[in-house]
Amino acid sequence: MSCGGGGGSGGSGGGGGAVPQSPQAPPAPSDSPTPPQTSDNGNRRGDRVFSDTHAVVHPLSAYQNHPEYTGQVGLDVINAARAYVYGVSGEDVVIGFTDTGIDTTHDEFPAGKIVLNDLSAYNGLTPSTDKLRHGTGVASVAAGQRGSGNGMHGVAYDAKIAMWTLHLDNQDYLNLDDTIFSKALTALEDTAGSGVINHSWGYDIAFDPSNAGAQKNLIAADFTNSIRIMAQSDAVHVFSAGNRGEAEVTITAAFAMLFPELREKAVIAVAVDSNGVIGDQSNHCGHAKDLCLPAPGGYNDRAEYVVAAYPGGSYRPVLGTSFAAPHVSGALAILIDLFDGQMTTAELIDRLLLTADKSGRYADADIYGQGLLDLERAINPVGVNYIPIGGGRRIRVDDSRFDFSAFGQAVDPELRDQAVIIIDSLGAPFKVPLRVFDEKDKTGGVLDGDASSETFVTRAGGGTVTGLAPLSQGQVNGVTFQSWQNEPQNILGLVPVTGQDGVMRSMLATPYLQFAGYGSIGQVTGDNWQVTGFNSWQSEAVASAHKSPNSPNSQDRQSGGVVSAFQKNFKGTYVGFQGGVMLEDKSLLGTQGQGAFQLNGDGRTLFTGIGVTRNMGQGWYGAASAYRGHSETTKLDRQFLFGGVDNLQTSAYEMVLWKNFKTKLAQIRLTQPVRHEKGEVHLNLPVRRTQRGAILFDRHVLPVTSSAREIQTMMSLRSLSAKKYWYMDMKLRFNPAHDADADTQWGVHGGMRWQF
Repeated sequence: MSCGGGGGSGGSGGGGGAVPQSPQAPPAPSDSPTPPQTSDNGNRRGDRVFSDTHAVVHPLSAYQNHPEYTGQVGLDVINAARAYVYGVSGEDVVIGFTDTGIDTTHDEFPAGKIVLNDLSAYNGLTPSTDKLRHGTGVASVAAGQRGSGNGMHGVAYDAKIAMWTLHLDNQDYLNLDDTIFSKALTALEDTAGSGVINHSWGYDIAFDPSNAGAQKNLIAADFTNSIRIMAQSDAVHVFSAGNRGEAEVTITAAFAMLFPELREKAVIAVAVDSNGVIGDQSNHCGHAKDLCLPAPGGYNDRAEYVVAAYPGGSYRPVLGTSFAAPHVSGALAILIDLFDGQMTTAELIDRLLLTADKSGRYADADIYGQGLLDLERAINPVGVNYIPIGGGRRIRVDDSRFDFSAFGQAVDPELRDQAVIIIDSLGAPFKVPLRVFDEKDKTGGVLDGDASSETFVTRAGGGTVTGLAPLSQGQVNGVTFQSWQNEPQNILGLVPVTGQDGVMRSMLATPYLQFAGYGSIGQVTGDNWQVTGFNSWQSEAVASAHKSPNSPNSQDRQSGGVVSAFQKNFKGTYVGFQGGVMLEDKSLLGTQGQGAFQLNGDGRTLFTGIGVTRNMGQGWYGAASAYRGHSETTKLDRQFLFGGVDNLQTSAYEMVLWKNFKTKLAQIRLTQPVRHEKGEVHLNLPVRRTQRGAILFDRHVLPVTSSAREIQTMMSLRSLSAKKYWYMDMKLRFNPAHDADADTQWGVHGGMRWQF
């Protein structure tokens, strides 16, 4: 059993790394920058939240330009910095090594990094510094610390190290048998908790497919117990392919080829240079191509060497598959860190191999196996992504979104802190913040809407006029029909129907029925009907249908409501009382979703209102109204993520002054849009995946309470001519969306229209 030197002169063993006779240590960089700190008060796993791709924790340049990163050329070859920016660095992952020992005093291994350093193979003796060179170098490539101020850092620079020292004789051959190896495997996994175990050594015999039976018998005789332990292991075993330039890997690297029970436990590493070209000294993947991939391991040109720690505090340039293997081991530690114990050994191996770069030269599987190790691809979702829901079902991410715009900021601050996991095509879980699925910025919302009644048409009195038509143009004590499409709002008011100069009936409209069409994702069409009679009573019904153009197979949603109002004239002061109900299919107050977030139940809102209208004298009129509502969801399928709303209490009010100047109307308006006073939103969020593939859900009950009260003020002047119509509005919004942190908004807008 041979193992090449890690920094001094040494032979080329089956898994060892040949090194130059007179290596020169690379210069240590000056003024090494301080590593960026995490921003989650110690809970680093909270940083691993994806946005459309990932939520970037630190700038890429903070890693790519770090002198310890640029000092190790292999890191950029495997796109390691693309993983670091997302807060994954192997923290709390233990990488085990069966190697020649480690210099525990080296700067690459600060206090606490080495969790096991077993020297029992030396029977109480202390190995010489020279004998530690190989294991010290291999361990530093996989897990050397970042921030030492010296020439390099490891792939998983925050990982822990567990070293089981193998006895290296004076000819650089390892004294290894089944007893020693099985003892090492047990200690590294059971005692130290290693998730990855690196084996940068091997027999000087290449795997021979034509003689596989005899080779299997040879290995089985030498390592009976070790093979059994590896087969039962939960760790990934990484083997170096060997350094003889053979077309096949060594027979020790080919353990998984010889023993099928190891196929889901092992990965084999061949060595490439900084350009990703196979090294002359490296064995090829050959028949082990299904379990083999290249990683940086140096080349004949010294400039292409890997940099490794050397006993005594120095660094040496090295090459060989011994140093390709720890690049792979470090990458696996990154994946273990990212997925936090949610994936099996077989899944981690599959992910590393399937996401490797198979383009160009790497299509030659006999040489490069599954392609060049690529950490950027490995840590990103692959293929079609799904959101798991209850009952073992899953729904495509692209088909899932919600619109909470009707809640404004009453629930949004809590939502920002919530995340779900999505599952990619390889079964890997990724955390995604709920805001990724929020459609409110794409659909607008009731609380942000400034669209007014100019946008729809009223058919009244036999003519077609704008929605601003004064009631004198309507049919007094008759029936008025109104149609709208895509802009349903301001449907019913409490203004008395007198047939005399007054205001449009939408001026003090109920704020609830507008939710029948607003806050929806997709297209909205509908109609409403109003019946007015006896100078004191009004009743109105509204219905709408919703369908998403992006999900043609989705079910239509229907919404509808009915309201009835009674008005009484008390000596020139009109007092109106109103009550109604709104029913929404898969929605509540405009809040609805699709796919995994669909509100698969009914929304019901009961509301009441009171309004007062009075002639103030000198042509001025005044009106005020106040509303209260109670909403809840019923008939829910709680397997979806949005679990409904309970006991939602809302309020709204409005005051208006107006005057009719013959052909012009002036008004001053003070409004509080619908505000959520209290209530609860229920979410059932997938937060973790077990290694068996089961999804764990967390139930959240989020309070719905607005942090402030939005007040809108508006002054407007507009014409009342049907043929030459114009308007000018000036508006101020304080605490928009009832958000105490929102800036005050203002706007001036106007328009005109001529009818020919």
